[in-house]
Amino acid sequence: MENLKKGRDEARVSALDYMYEVLISKKVNFKSEESNSFLLSNRVGKGYIRFDKGEDSKVLDKMYILYEDPINNEDYNFVFKSSGGSDFNLSAKMESKRYKEMYGEFYVKSNENVSNTIN
Repeated sequence: MENLKKGRDEARVSALDYMYEVLISKKVNFKSEESNSFLLSNRVGKGYIRFDKGEDSKVLDKMYILYEDPINNEDYNFVFKSSGGSDFNLSAKMESKRYKEMYGEFYVKSNENVSNTIN
């Protein structure tokens, strides 16, 4: 059972890392909103990553769907938050002992504290 949990956590970390890199490299702007992959779909532009108007088209060459949590229910889902502009964070709840020891209960990718240094 623990190996299954580790495998899912590995998939979570890889998915968040990939989406984070795409969103940073494409200099995307977001609505000031919060959502998650359980509540909203994995469709770019209509899904849980809340792109500002027209911004979703910037990522389509690298990300035509949004990754979803391997379980994707009320407890385990990918959470998106933004205060608007280019600031955002993505997070996922970890379930294996190993990944909780490495990252804590949540794995978080955030550009909120470095946004002023990237231009």
